[in-house]
Amino acid sequence: MCIRDRPIIVIDSLLDSRFVDNPLVTGHPKIRFYAGIPLKTPDGFTLGTLCAIDYVPRRPTPKQLELLALLASQVVNELEARRKGTLLAAERLAALDGIQQMEALFAAMEEGVVLQDRSGVITAANPSAERILGLSLDQMTGRTSMHPEWRCIHEDGSPFPGTEHPAMVTLRTGEACRNVVMGVHVPNAGVTWIRVNAVPLQYDMTGAPRSVVVTFHDITVIKAAQATAERLSHQAVSYTHLRAHETVL
Repeated sequence: MCIRDRPIIVIDSLLDSRFVDNPLVTGHPKIRFYAGIPLKTPDGFTLGTLCAIDYVPRRPTPKQLELLALLASQVVNELEARRKGTLLAAERLAALDGIQQMEALFAAMEEGVVLQDRSGVITAANPSAERILGLSLDQMTGRTSMHPEWRCIHEDGSPFPGTEHPAMVTLRTGEACRNVVMGVHVPNAGVTWIRVNAVPLQYDMTGAPRSVVVTFHDITVIKAAQATAERLSHQAVSYTHLRAHETVL
């Protein structure tokens, strides 16, 4: 027996032209009474039918039909709860898979990556950040960009105040800072030159960033090559001037 989107009540199937030839009536289980209530979701989709059957004709009371409809509603609620639970579990698994992928990417990046909260405190760092800065994650965690042991410098050798660090500027202004060059005193390794980018994350209701992600790469070799090129260029100019002076003499 099939119903679509409305209840069907069959008091005696042998007297109902719609069902008198139905195999469930003419054969096993020889249904005579049938009451079916559609199981409709809140969005109007019919999942199936909740039905009551008997082997003898019956005339249900309004109260009995009301109870059957209430039971159908409870069945739909239970099915919807299970569906939502299944979807939520699938979303959690997808989110976990995404997190694992991001963690793998975070760990594999050649660039150093540091996460800092709204007060500038370092909360996470990848292995490349540990390598470039010469510090373990435990040593960095809890520090801010204004920690005195960083001893950062500008390219001209002047001190690079923590308040000017790209992370702190980004947290203060909400704007990204890119391609900032600074020298960092690395334990037992002298000065390491890095090029830094800071991007705000997770804005609050006021539009201020809740955190910032800082990425940087080591440009010490590039800086050394530039210094060598400048020195050779200076020597070449000095040599040219000297030869010119000798020629005049």
